[in-house]
Amino acid sequence: MGAETDRATIARLYAAFGECNGAAMTACYAPDAHFSDPAFGDLHGGDVGAMWRMLTSRATYLKIELHEHEAGALD
Repeated sequence: MGAETDRATIARLYAAFGECNGAAMTACYAPDAHFSDPAFGDLHGGDVGAMWRMLTSRATYLKIELHEHEAGALD
């Protein structure tokens, strides 16, 4: 993926998050994705999408704003 494609994916992810659309968020992740944070620990593959679908299905009010972002190669 190039930086432009990565930036577009990030924008789609946050737009879907703002719409509480866990299915659309899941579509932004590769099948072998890895996600880690203090609340959910280390998640891999389908568990990443399951987390977003669960969180967004329970949201009653959610406001997400992505003001700026960058994309590039992972170190």
